[in-house]
Amino acid sequence: MKFRLIRVSQPRGPTLTESHTMCFVDKALAPELRERARMDFILSFGPSGMFEVEDGEMWGEVAEVLRGYMARQWI
Repeated sequence: MKFRLIRVSQPRGPTLTESHTMCFVDKALAPELRERARMDFILSFGPSGMFEVEDGEMWGEVAEVLRGYMARQWI
């Protein structure tokens, strides 16, 4: 079973980014398989998923670093 993932990130300020992640599956897929794909997607990429948590933490660290002395020298 395959699904496609699209992530859209929109800057909302110097330290804030809004992100949306969407999952797409073949519409001909049986309903129970669509539900399985949805659950797998949530468990992997949702707010409490295995992968999304580290990504969010890293982006927060990037925003923090960009407030530092060296970053301000380039602005």
